[in-house]
Amino acid sequence: MNFKMNKKEKLEWDKFYNKENFNWPGEPNKVVSRILQYKKSGTVLDLGAGEGRDSIFLAKNGFDVISVEFSEIAMSKLKNLADGSKVNINTIIQDIEDFKFSKKFDVVIAIGLLSFFTENKAKDLLKKIKESTKKGGLNAIAVRTTDDKSKGIKYFFKKSELNRLYNDWEILIYSEHNTFKEHKDHKHKCSHAVILARKP
Repeated sequence: MNFKMNKKEKLEWDKFYNKENFNWPGEPNKVVSRILQYKKSGTVLDLGAGEGRDSIFLAKNGFDVISVEFSEIAMSKLKNLADGSKVNINTIIQDIEDFKFSKKFDVVIAIGLLSFFTENKAKDLLKKIKESTKKGGLNAIAVRTTDDKSKGIKYFFKKSELNRLYNDWEILIYSEHNTFKEHKDHKHKCSHAVILARKP
């Protein structure tokens, strides 16, 4: 299964991350912050890490983190933020297609990543994520759902679909919710499904 971003997509994401003064809010995604209720340490794989707010949060809380991101600009920002936070993160600049799922992790997170692939690719990647999680390990996943009006999304998960894809795991948190993003000339709805699940 080919997950590789094409040249145009890479340029668009580099442009996105290269915005002046662009940074995601310093706080981690809410579902990532809830990981600490269930695990206090261990190895983490952050897929599509972006500028690294989740990676840095977990590293600051004692986890051994590997961050995978194909945008060199985003990864440069992640490294700078990690240095500023005085944490060590193993960074890998690589397409998901080229990443070797050769070991298992205590925690695997993919926040926003899966919806940027087609349905078949997203579900194949989710299967790899689950297989790469240790027994008793956690997955924190966030995807876009069918009410979403964002551009650039390739697959909108159906209502309760992410929940069903984890029906063989212990579901610790599951929610579907809407947010609104305001831009210069318009406002649009973003619809998310979020899960934190533990492998039996």
